[in-house]
Amino acid sequence: MAYKVNWSGAAIGAIAGLLLSRHVAGLVLGGLVGGLLTRPNPFKPPENQAQRARLLEPWFMLAGALAKANGRVSDPEVKAAEGWMRRLALESKDRNAAVDAFNHGKADGFAWKPAAEELAAHCLTRMDLKLMVLGSLHEIASADGSLSDARLFRNIQETLQVPDELWQSVIKNFDRKSGGRPSLQEAYRILEVDQKASDDLVRKAYRRAISKYHPDKIAGLAEHPETVREFEQKARDTNLAYDVIRDARGMS
Repeated sequence: MAYKVNWSGAAIGAIAGLLLSRHVAGLVLGGLVGGLLTRPNPFKPPENQAQRARLLEPWFMLAGALAKANGRVSDPEVKAAEGWMRRLALESKDRNAAVDAFNHGKADGFAWKPAAEELAAHCLTRMDLKLMVLGSLHEIASADGSLSDARLFRNIQETLQVPDELWQSVIKNFDRKSGGRPSLQEAYRILEVDQKASDDLVRKAYRRAISKYHPDKIAGLAEHPETVREFEQKARDTNLAYDVIRDARGMS
């Protein structure tokens, strides 16, 4: 499957990188970041079923290792991992394999290096896959509010040979306007609901939040386009937040 780059975004990024750094490396890095950030979703899961299957074991082993790195695996981290399994549309057999891999990775004494090297071998030079996997690992390991083990995450990033400048640029600029999703913690904040709330309370919080930005409430604001755009963005943020929580909880 060929990796599709937004070439207009890449060109703009390349020019900006060259102007800012005055070096050819800035041109290359800027072009790559620009191409990634102007795609519909830089962390889109791979579409090929066989490709996903080859990535599953080392991927979710590392997810388990990162989740357990601070001594315990939290419920939000488990739900975030389950959310990624659903997002990847795994069949029953593959989902069971991912669960087993996650449990293996969180076991005491797990060696992360071979798993990271195997993952790197599967990704080869596919920087989009590497960024997607890193994005998922970061989301899972940060689901309870903070990154479980920044050093381990950095070691995995280095094994995948993802330049820190690129990763930081992607994380910094990857916002919801480009189709990204908030973290699980941020999703609860957007809906103004506690992470331990029941599914019914989450649904009520969503309905309450989205009602603030109902089209009827902005119908008379045609002369204030900035306000209309703000309401529309907040409505999108609210819907994305609800999607993240539904995925994490397996809500219908």
